[in-house]
Amino acid sequence: MRLMVHRAWKEKLPQLAAWALSACMLAACGDKDVQATVTTSPARGFSNGRDLGPLLAGRRLALPLNSRSEIVPRGEVKGTDFGPEDRPEAYFHVQTEGGNSAGTARALVIEHPTDQQVLTTDQGWFQAGPPLLARSIEPQASSLLARQDGYCTSGTLRVTAPPCASGATLWLVILSGSKLQESLHLDNQELQVPAAPRGALVVPWSGLQTFEIKTSGPIDQIYFCEHAQEVGHLAPWQDVSFKTDALQVPLPEEPNQDLTMTLLLEILEAPMSFPAGPREASTSLSPALRDVASEAGLQVVHLEGPDLQLDIRPTMGPGAAWGDFDGDGWLDLFLPQGAGRPEQDPLPHRLFKNQGDGTFEDISFRAGLGGGDASMGALAFDANGDGKLDLYLACQGRDRFFLGKGDGTFKDASNLLPPSDLWSSSACAADYDGDGDLDLYITRYLEYDPSQLPPDSEGASMRREDPLPMLPYLFQGQPNQLLRNDLAEGIVAFSDVAEKLGVHDPKTRRVGKETQDSPGLGMQAIWWDFDRDGDQDLYVANDVTPNVLYENNGKGGFLEVTLEAGLDDPRGGMGLAIGDLERDGDEDLLLTNWELESNALYLNLLERRFSGRTRRPRFRDAAIATGLARPSIGVTSWGPALFDLELDGDLDLFVANGYTSPDYSSTGICVGQADHLYVAQADGPFLEMGDTQIEKKALPAASRGAIACDYDQDGDEDLLVTSNNGAVRLLRNDSTRAKGHTSIRIRLKGKGANTQGIGAEVTLSTSKGRYRRSLRAGEGYLTGGPGELLFGLGACKGPIDAHVRWPSGAETEHRELQVGGLVILSEE
Repeated sequence: MRLMVHRAWKEKLPQLAAWALSACMLAACGDKDVQATVTTSPARGFSNGRDLGPLLAGRRLALPLNSRSEIVPRGEVKGTDFGPEDRPEAYFHVQTEGGNSAGTARALVIEHPTDQQVLTTDQGWFQAGPPLLARSIEPQASSLLARQDGYCTSGTLRVTAPPCASGATLWLVILSGSKLQESLHLDNQELQVPAAPRGALVVPWSGLQTFEIKTSGPIDQIYFCEHAQEVGHLAPWQDVSFKTDALQVPLPEEPNQDLTMTLLLEILEAPMSFPAGPREASTSLSPALRDVASEAGLQVVHLEGPDLQLDIRPTMGPGAAWGDFDGDGWLDLFLPQGAGRPEQDPLPHRLFKNQGDGTFEDISFRAGLGGGDASMGALAFDANGDGKLDLYLACQGRDRFFLGKGDGTFKDASNLLPPSDLWSSSACAADYDGDGDLDLYITRYLEYDPSQLPPDSEGASMRREDPLPMLPYLFQGQPNQLLRNDLAEGIVAFSDVAEKLGVHDPKTRRVGKETQDSPGLGMQAIWWDFDRDGDQDLYVANDVTPNVLYENNGKGGFLEVTLEAGLDDPRGGMGLAIGDLERDGDEDLLLTNWELESNALYLNLLERRFSGRTRRPRFRDAAIATGLARPSIGVTSWGPALFDLELDGDLDLFVANGYTSPDYSSTGICVGQADHLYVAQADGPFLEMGDTQIEKKALPAASRGAIACDYDQDGDEDLLVTSNNGAVRLLRNDSTRAKGHTSIRIRLKGKGANTQGIGAEVTLSTSKGRYRRSLRAGEGYLTGGPGELLFGLGACKGPIDAHVRWPSGAETEHRELQVGGLVILSEE
């Protein structure tokens, strides 16, 4: 929803809150009523596309004017003239569903501090202070109910209040939905909650108390709050009438720039509707990607940051990593957790064992992976060459490294890492120096130092929707690491050689008012033999600084060739994916970017030099021509995943989207945005099908990482999607268009310490053509892939042949492979 402001008043209108509420209310997400044939019924209201619920006489609504939320109805602010005497007004386009009569209401726009919000109770309106999360919610629902995101629970809950140091407080429970009011039992006392989008139940509490709540309605969020007080009426109310016209309410004559505004609306006379009969349920094709996280046992919510999210640090993660950690042949799942919230015990990192029947067992507490870290990226790889997967965890602060024991448990070996307390974002592994073991490249983001920010007097002139601590370009970057693995007799020894080899990503750029030498703001890096000369090159995606490409010289060193290759993209780079989208034998690059910048698709055009001994890379951005550019403008894209949705041999694309900043005046968490699914067409551009082919169980999430893998071994690739301060999703591939198509899943067995064959290139020859893929450890956004390859083969029934070019330089041929299952190809 755009906030349209008369230009003469732009400097006077309050900005989006400079204080972010990390958990602002408890809201319901039940389905809307289906109206049956009746004589009359209350009409439902819709304001700018947001459901207001039934417009019943006596209902009170609190509608913020400044909000990014996809949940909260909000209005437009605009004037009618450009004269200095013009007074802007708030417009709420209230439409009634099937309404046949006009309604009347009284309305008032009030100003209040930006760190407070207005909530509706049956007694009136209250201004609520910053939220405090419950100390605990049983049964094990604390993280699920920590934020308003559409993931709900119901039944009997025991809620323990946090300790309070400032005396009298109020407890607020917010419910909304299709019913005129919700019934809730609190310590065996039945209470009624008004059916308002931000309806609240106000209960006094003090000290450490435990409440028992029983409700049949869905609960989305619970929190406690201090400093709640009834809203004072400092201006006269205005009587308004509406049917399908706009509610037009004057704003304060001299809006205070340090305050925000909320429109209070009380329905006096409800418009009535006269439906002709019951609605018929809409029918649609089943989505290709169905969220089965809950039934699979993956009920996990990421939780990161302080109660008031005022800066960029809590908003960037998390990632995830697939890997067979116990050696049973099934891919298990590692989910890094955030640092949690104040007054909470440290949250454990989560490890889920794949039970081989489509479900997972939570083995987090016996895995030995600890918790309490402000985690970002995760990577599963074999560091010591013993055939057992290890884990690297990139964190804000000291990174973590765990040696796997091969049974789903780990030993903390973080002491093997070079000392560092910088902000790491992602990790990727490859044998860059050809010594047979896997080395690590670690991207570093920024140095969060508020002293770098401009003084308040200068910051006022730069004000935008986000407070200054949310703006990455105001901070210095941090040098990336290249951890060379000097493995000896099974003992890992890491040495940081990034600066020595010139791959720490130095940059000269403007920071604040000065030009400084500052590293790029590293998000995701990827090892990629872009010139197909047999060694691993390196590409780094940077936020608000140019990306960089390093060519491996084959002698353990690198040469920056970014400008020559045409990959010096200066936009807000986030995630990276590699694949042969043109099926011409070389691998192309997909780059995701920030909200006002389109994603990029760099097609790789290899040209032989006249000598024929080497290849020269050349790239062109084909995002517009392939249909990927336009849908990506207006959303912030993070994790890209190239996979074959339909098993037809063409690579399709899933992109995880979500805004970078919280909605300060509503949910307090990062604003969700719909993910995108692009299906490749044989004779044209990609077709964006996310609206119909991705199941939506709740509101759009602030998605971050996305990884494709065949977790259930049914022959197609599924998707794991993480979200910032939200629930993880497991999107099972149920595409009907894959019926009749075959596939082959390939695992590699490398010789020496690179046991998974990371960096190998696999080429399949079939009756329908040739397919080429490379195996990587670390790509997408903060994510680690499954360590195997899946090829869709269309109608090919096999057998097929495979050629493998190994990282060691060896090449092997594998004949007459059967399709439809797993094949293990060995270097020896």
